[in-house]
Amino acid sequence: QPFPDDASWQRALAAGNTVIIKPSELTNRTSLVLEKMCKDCFTQDEVLIELGDKEKTTELLSYPVDHVFFTGSTRVGRIVAKSCAERLIPYTLELGGKSPTIIDNTVNIKEVVKKIFWGKFANRGQACVAPDILIIHQAIKAQFVVEYYKYAEQFKHENSTAIINENHSLRLKSMADIDFNTTHTLLVDAKNANEKLKTEEIFGPIALLYSYKTLQDIEKIYNTSPNPLALYVFSEDKNFIETILNKFPSGGVGINTLIVHLANHNLPFGGIGTSGQGKYHGFFGFLELSHQRAILEKNLPNSSLDLIYPPYSAAKSIFIQILKKIVT
Repeated sequence: QPFPDDASWQRALAAGNTVIIKPSELTNRTSLVLEKMCKDCFTQDEVLIELGDKEKTTELLSYPVDHVFFTGSTRVGRIVAKSCAERLIPYTLELGGKSPTIIDNTVNIKEVVKKIFWGKFANRGQACVAPDILIIHQAIKAQFVVEYYKYAEQFKHENSTAIINENHSLRLKSMADIDFNTTHTLLVDAKNANEKLKTEEIFGPIALLYSYKTLQDIEKIYNTSPNPLALYVFSEDKNFIETILNKFPSGGVGINTLIVHLANHNLPFGGIGTSGQGKYHGFFGFLELSHQRAILEKNLPNSSLDLIYPPYSAAKSIFIQILKKIVT
């Protein structure tokens, strides 16, 4: 009886579970469509949809389920983890973070600009693995900003997906005073940034800009929000890439690419520390939402194992020593 999100409940079903789905209260229309689909395809003994707000979530967390799967903020993730820990219920948390993007001075700036813009423009930056922080080598920072705004200019008349609701529009407006339902992705220099931009997951069309000169500079910026759900590195220097990967932990990594690592079902997806616990997607999701029970059945005659039981004669001791060597 796991309680997974809409990205993993299929794996839970495949693993033989009954599933309770509680969609986000922020996506009412999507939740109603999901409810209709599940009612059309499954009985309530197979999939049960529960709609509601945080009170409904609290109610569901009181049920004696076998596994809880939660997608959301780190703050709520702690509440879910505490509730599960009190009853020793295993859980999977897919949270978020600042997802830093490190760009050195060996890159093709125009190509990187296209990828960064897409990463923040897609769904208006409302993705848990969208690049929040850009850490750019100081030698190319000015050119990067020029190319970014030049590239963004050609999309200014295109329709854009709106922010999910008014509360989140106001939240983003408190970070940067603009209309986020009409403005395309923005870069904000860290030295002029609102403190919320530096500390909170943005989940919107803003990227916070830092510059670096040394690895120690990168480390200082990374440590303001460590253990992100995703870490991105843009570089043609293999040694630099290897250094970044070895020094900075993260849930997943994209090298010279953004976001698409989570679309590969052959790769596990999940966070580390405050960005989440547990791995899923593809077969990893099947394992995450299964109980892997070891079963051993002895089909040999009882007398065949008499040698391992006491009393131990000299001959038995020699046999056991030989058996240990074979096994090890």
